This record gives sequence, structure tokens and C-alpha cells, in this order.
Amino acid sequence: KVAMELIPRMSEEAINKQSKEGETALILACWKNMEKVAMELIPKMSEEAINKWNNAGETALKWTCLKGMERVALELIPRMSKEAINKWNIIGGTALYRACYTKMERIAMELIPRMSEEAINKWNNGGCTALYWACENETERVAMELIPRMSEEAINKWYEGYTALYQACYNKMERVAIELIPRMSEEAINKWNENGDTALDKACVNKMERVALELIPKMSEEAINKWDVNKRTALYKACKNKMERVALELIPKMSEEAINKWDKYRETALISACYNNMERVAMELIPRMSEEAKNKCDDVGRTALMMASKNKMERVAMELIAKISEEAINKWDKYENENTALIWACSRGMEKVAMELIPRMSEEAINKQSKEGETALILACWKNMEKVAMELI
Repeated sequence: KVAMELIPRMSEEAINKQSKEGETALILACWKNMEKVAMELIPKMSEEAINKWNNAGETALKWTCLKGMERVALELIPRMSKEAINKWNIIGGTALYRACYTKMERIAMELIPRMSEEAINKWNNGGCTALYWACENETERVAMELIPRMSEEAINKWYEGYTALYQACYNKMERVAIELIPRMSEEAINKWNENGDTALDKACVNKMERVALELIPKMSEEAINKWDVNKRTALYKACKNKMERVALELIPKMSEEAINKWDKYRETALISACYNNMERVAMELIPRMSEEAKNKCDDVGRTALMMASKNKMERVAMELIAKISEEAINKWDKYENENTALIWACSRGMEKVAMELIPRMSEEAINKQSKEGETALILACWKNMEKVAMELI
């Protein structure tokens, strides 16, 4: 309010004055997020004063970008000199960097054609570039404008293990990721963050099949076998998200340890593959699975055998029955219907599977009722499986 009262009374010389610290009234108004004051000052400021920066390298434009003051930025940009528009502060931040950081897409698009190659490729003390923030903030148009102008060094920069490519995959920016991959170094493509996540992990989580298939041939053995803080591998995520082609590409590249990993809920890639009816994937996994992993039962009581039976995956079920323990064969699902593998096999009319299961079932499991009150015997009769029913009686 005071500033707005003062402005009409100020002389041209006084309004353009710069302090010992390099501050102008306009720089301070933008820093303090005083949009009305800034808009009042701009028409009264000289070109020289508008383009001033303080002792820390801050211009009025940079503060408007950090504070999200779009109207002010749009007024300032046409009046900024080439030198001032490309200025970076003492920690390496440019106006473009800040516009990307605060998700000011329109401002970023205005700035990019005016920026020098050096300024466009600048990163701050933490290693973040404008491109990194464009990807972090899902501003796809900005990222696509920036990529062709980025240097090899800048495009591969990371911040605490997070690359622009990782952020593009995290935010489902498929076009951006596909543009970035050929430009990325092996080191940057294989980078993981503090959670153990790679760009490939995020591509699998977000069902970005094309991106994942582009990444796999460029991944190191160590990165492809990495698991995150929840003990989930890229293979697990591909199986969880029904990405069959990706899973089949990954399996031959996976170590024994990684292929047999289960997450904190005790779910393996094999359980997920069976849950999602991915028969080819399950058949590839079974020979590589350890005895312990094949017999794994997740937190809600589901085994790979149970899920294979539920989804009528006869080949998979027959393969598993021969390889798993009595304990695993007799498990039931505590989450959905309290079904055993046998109940699922009978409900799906899988006579061959049922006949293989019956001799290995405990008395308790063979007599188990589902939540609907159905037993294997009831279902065998319902499905006209005489041979199975006779075995059960």
C-alpha cells in the first residue's frame, strides 16, 4: 500500500535507483511477490534499470519466475536484454530454470528462443537443469523444446540419482522419454535414486512398454537386477502390470537372486505373472525359480499355483504341482474367496490338474469350503467331473 502511494510521487531517477547490494525497487517488489507494485513500476523503469541484477545475480525476471508471477514476467521479457535474460545467480539458477521449476509453461516457452546455449544448459549447485524440472513438473511441450538444444553433459545431469529421463518415465511422458534415450549416456541411463528405482522401473510401473523395450538393451547387468526399497525388481513390476513383452525381454537378463526376489508382501514375479494370466512368462520363470520362491505364499495366502488354477493356466499349474511342497499345495486364499488351488481347478473344469492335486492334499484342505460354501466336491459335481468327484469322495 505504501509503495503504491509512493510510486506516483517518485522522480524518474529515484524510481530507477539501485542500492549498494544491487537491489532496485522492481527487483524487491518481485522478490516480495508484490505483483501490483511490479506492474506499476515496469512502465516507469528505464531499460537499464529493468535489466539490472543484484549482487547475488538476481534479476526482477528471475524473481517473477520463482514466485509464479506470470503477468509480470510477460511484461518483463520483451524489455530484457540478451545479457540479463541469460543471467544466472550465484547458485546457477536462470529465469528459464525457475520457470520450469514453478511449472510456468507459457513463460518457459517464451524464454527458450531467447536463451543462449550456455544458459539453456546451465545447472544449479545441486545438478538440476531446466530440462530436469520440465520433466519433474510434467511440462511436456517445454521438455520437447529443450531437448534438441541440450548439450550431452547437461542432458545426462542428475540430482541425487534422479535424471530427466527418470522424471519423464515417472510422469508418463512417453514422447519425452523416447527423445531422451538415444541422447543419454550408459551411466545416466543406468542411474538409480536413493529408493533403488531406475528409469526402467518407472517405465514398468507406468506401463510404458515402448520406453521399457528401448531401455532394456542399454541397461547394465547391475541396474537391470536392481530392486527398490520394497524389494521389487523391474521384472516384478512388468509382471504386476501385465507387460508380457517386457517381462520376456527381462527374464534372460536377470540374475538368479533377482528373479527369485519377493517384495515386502511376499509376492514374487511368478505369482504376479500367474495372477495376470501371463502363461508364457510363467513358463519361462518356473525353471529359474528357487524351491523357496516357487513355494512362496503372499500375505493374503495366494500362491503361484493357486493363481494359475484360477486363471485356467493348465500347463503352468501342471508344471508347478510337480515342483512345489505339500505345504504350498494346501494353502488357501485368505483375501478373496478362501479357495484352495483344488477349488479353483474344480471350478474351472480343469480335470487333469484336479487329479494331480488330490493325492497331495491334506484332509483339511480337501474339505475346505470357500466363502460361498462351495467345496471341491460340489464344484466337481457341478462341472460334471465324475472321475474327480469319485476321487474326492
